[in-house]
Amino acid sequence: MYSILDSSLLAGSLPDNTHKLVVAWIEIHREELLADWQFSDTWQETVCYQRTRMMILEEVKTLPDYMLWVRTTDGRSGYFDLKPYLTADAFLPLKEMSEFIQVSNRGYFIEWPCGADLSADTLEAKMTERFRR
Repeated sequence: MYSILDSSLLAGSLPDNTHKLVVAWIEIHREELLADWQFSDTWQETVCYQRTRMMILEEVKTLPDYMLWVRTTDGRSGYFDLKPYLTADAFLPLKEMSEFIQVSNRGYFIEWPCGADLSADTLEAKMTERFRR
């Protein structure tokens, strides 16, 4: 269990690499996590809300300047800018374009061989209709 406020490990344990990924994910999504927590009366409601709106990725393509093009199974498509994530420890290897282009689509999330990953919900929340440089 991790703290949303400072990303500290409150209970349990994880391998170092996994721990770094979790901490990076919390740091990237802290505002969303806090908003979701405040929005819900209980943890259960937050989990149920997230599951009912989860989208499935049909196609993901890498583009120049650390952009991704995403298409979902329900026909939506758009662009996702990965640059803001490249300062987090888990995403540092992706600064090498040869690593960035190795993205794999897993339906509910995307991942890279270095262990970095992003959920479909994150892609959806930050997806834009236009390519940005």
